[in-house]
Amino acid sequence: MKTSLKKAIFSILIIGIFFLQGCSTTGMMTAGHNGKKYWNPGNCNQYKYYNNNPDKIHCATDGQLNGTILEPVSQQQLQNHYREQEVNKKSSGGGNYSDTVNCYRMGDLSFNKEIKTFTGMVCPLGWLQAY
Repeated sequence: MKTSLKKAIFSILIIGIFFLQGCSTTGMMTAGHNGKKYWNPGNCNQYKYYNNNPDKIHCATDGQLNGTILEPVSQQQLQNHYREQEVNKKSSGGGNYSDTVNCYRMGDLSFNKEIKTFTGMVCPLGWLQAY
């Protein structure tokens, strides 16, 4: 393969890596590249970040940067968001909702399976939901 073709393929791969899918709705979102929370104003269905400042994400619409730049939310904003979610859950009668799941290790064929409780709605890799 020619060097210029290799460079072109490498460039396309790098561009594809930098354009990550995000959330297209208004609300809190977690960036996949750094695990930090961001407030999405609703126009950030894709984003791009640069290695020299990975905390700052640049929003894109239909693959084109749209000028919106987001920074991670502060700890106080995150606490307010979680508090608001709790209030909404209680006021909507969400008593049946559970944010934990019971799981057992995949491949455990014994009758006395070890069951662990995890936070979230799905079991982590290597675990299956216990009913």
